[in-house]
Amino acid sequence: MRKYNYFDDDRDDINSLLNSFDAPKEVKKQEVDEQLKEIVTSRKEEEKQIRENKKSEAQNAHKQIDKAELLEAVKAFSKKSGEKIATVAHAVKEINVAEEIEKLSKNKKRNVTIVLVFVFLLIFAIMITATLHSVNSENKRIAKFDADAGKVCSQHITKYGNCSYENLYSQYGVTGYRMSGLCYAREMDFNNDNTSELLLCYDEGGVYYTEVWGYNDDKEFTELYHEPSTQTKKKSDDAWITIYTKNNKYYIGVHSGDELENVELYGLKGEGFEKKYSANYDMASQAFSINDILESTAFERIKLAVLVEEKAAVTTEQVSKTIDSFLGTGGTSKLLTNAQNIQSAYYSVVEEHNQAYGKAKLVKKNGIAYIDGLAAVDLVDFDGN
Repeated sequence: MRKYNYFDDDRDDINSLLNSFDAPKEVKKQEVDEQLKEIVTSRKEEEKQIRENKKSEAQNAHKQIDKAELLEAVKAFSKKSGEKIATVAHAVKEINVAEEIEKLSKNKKRNVTIVLVFVFLLIFAIMITATLHSVNSENKRIAKFDADAGKVCSQHITKYGNCSYENLYSQYGVTGYRMSGLCYAREMDFNNDNTSELLLCYDEGGVYYTEVWGYNDDKEFTELYHEPSTQTKKKSDDAWITIYTKNNKYYIGVHSGDELENVELYGLKGEGFEKKYSANYDMASQAFSINDILESTAFERIKLAVLVEEKAAVTTEQVSKTIDSFLGTGGTSKLLTNAQNIQSAYYSVVEEHNQAYGKAKLVKKNGIAYIDGLAAVDLVDFDGN
């Protein structure tokens, strides 16, 4: 049998079309060509539609086969649970893929949220732990410095006396007051390394000395600086400590020259102080300059002598509070009043005589009574001062 060709219908249509034309041959040919193009285009579209339909049918058949195979596989997997298997197969057959994807997306979102919450809590816990550790370390550092500084201050008070002040006029005919004993104490961080140092000044035999105590490489609290403070031999001249500040670091000024005009500035480096800068000082205006540029705020003068009484009293109170802060509630305060200092000095003399001659005791011998040892002690203000 001859295979059917749908183009045969086209050929009949063409012949019929040609026979119906009365126009010249060239015109008929042109019109026929146009008709042929339309027919070919129409047939191609029909072929394309047929191929798409066949492809769709094949895909549907494949899906049905897949579901049937899945049902058979599930039945083969568990023959003892036929009812459950049928339910599962029906669920597979009726499954909505979009819904499952949405459910999966929700589950993933929930899991991601749980993970993020856990990570946040973990980071928060780490931050809290680190903060507590830092605070604890800082508290330990402060407590250690206070204990070490308090011990040094107590030793200096025992040796040089409590912070006090005295009138210059009664002894030198100079109007004003001068600090005495352990006359200055201050916590500072000279090299800005977050480790404190202790600045001290004391009076010994009418001469002021400046010291700095801090930690060495072995973490021992030791003396890092010891030099005379700025002063002259004239009791009418000021005495002071020069402090220079730059970039959050502190430097001690050492003056020289007839008018104390030359100033060398020393900064903490390692376990000691080294010369770092130079400056000039004008005694008349009490002003500092570096490279001929006036420095009005970078320098500090801590006055020790020729003070008005109010300033001397304030300095005494500040030093007392500073030392008390080092000793704390658990420490034994060495801060004494002037009267207590005087009594302590008198008692030391008495104790020395007790050791040398013995304490006072009544002796009766041959009907005679007398005092043996240190027989008499009395306080007498001979010059009425």
